[in-house]
Amino acid sequence: MKLVLVNLVGSGVQDAVNRFSQHDIDQVRDLAVHNKIIFYCLNERWNTEYINNSLKVFFDNFDNENLLLICDRLTTKEEIDRLIIKKVVQTDSQLLKTAQWETYTTFNKTINLETGKFLFLMGKPYKPNRLPLLYKISKKGLIDKCDYSFYYAQNYSDRTREVMNFLSAEEYDNFVKSTVNVLDNIIPGIDYDFFDYCGFPVDQNLYKNTSFSVVSESAHDLDNCHFISEKTWRTIANRHMFITVLPRQSIEFLHSLGLKTFDYCLKYTKNDMTDNIDDLLDKVVENIEYALSNIEKYKLLIRFDIEHNYYVYKKLVDAQRNKVRYNIEKYLNIYPHIDDNNSHLKIFDIDKKLQNSIDRIYKED
Repeated sequence: MKLVLVNLVGSGVQDAVNRFSQHDIDQVRDLAVHNKIIFYCLNERWNTEYINNSLKVFFDNFDNENLLLICDRLTTKEEIDRLIIKKVVQTDSQLLKTAQWETYTTFNKTINLETGKFLFLMGKPYKPNRLPLLYKISKKGLIDKCDYSFYYAQNYSDRTREVMNFLSAEEYDNFVKSTVNVLDNIIPGIDYDFFDYCGFPVDQNLYKNTSFSVVSESAHDLDNCHFISEKTWRTIANRHMFITVLPRQSIEFLHSLGLKTFDYCLKYTKNDMTDNIDDLLDKVVENIEYALSNIEKYKLLIRFDIEHNYYVYKKLVDAQRNKVRYNIEKYLNIYPHIDDNNSHLKIFDIDKKLQNSIDRIYKED
């Protein structure tokens, strides 16, 4: 008997159908007769219907006691109860994803507060807290102090234009042409709607050569205020001070985890932040300007808090790993082992590197 890990990252029924051939699906069904099957689903954290549709590609019923689902946090017990697999482990996939990559790639360990520059890895530009923020940074005259990424592609051009609707067509075109910038290894033409870019790999020198990050999280509203993505964890793991682009409730959630948000180096702190996106971005730009002017004054405290945040991150990673390990053993009575011969089943592999790092995780004490 072996443990088969079936990756449903980015799942939704169409994604699962596209990425698994009928031969692969049949092999999973055959393996389930005599083996333990774990489905690993990261991205559909708020939609049990998408998870269920993905699972139904593989099985007609889910009475099999050897099935387990590992998924992101679902917000209510009612959502858990709607899942067609009844053995479920909820985890913080964004945190674990960062830790997985840390086992494989080199992260920055240098705290460099003397650069006079900051880092803004934008990701999807069409979120309302991203490209409009870069525009405000530019209008404030801070763009030359910013190492930033801005990837523009036709497949989401309409949404990118929509968040910049306060500009005329000519102003928008000029801004896009003058600010598009490839900074790291993201493929500019990636189709985000089919397979989401996972935030890695990122060149550690981006963090080494800047003094702090502006982190514009995926969640920018109150409904998802407890969702923290790899954008924050990646920044912490690369030993960077950061300025959040978040409403007050999200910042409070970071504090509840034990993380420091460098309030002493900012003009506006959590109690000043609202869910009005335009007001929030204006305050973030002022915080950037304030931090650039005051970072030297607070550098000893900043260094201490950077190391504190890294310590908290590692403790949270250990807790999540232990939770997953404990629940796998509890539900399936088996110690995890990756069987390379089953790589054609897309087992824990955003790519092969992540599969190998998962193997290393479960060999740690």
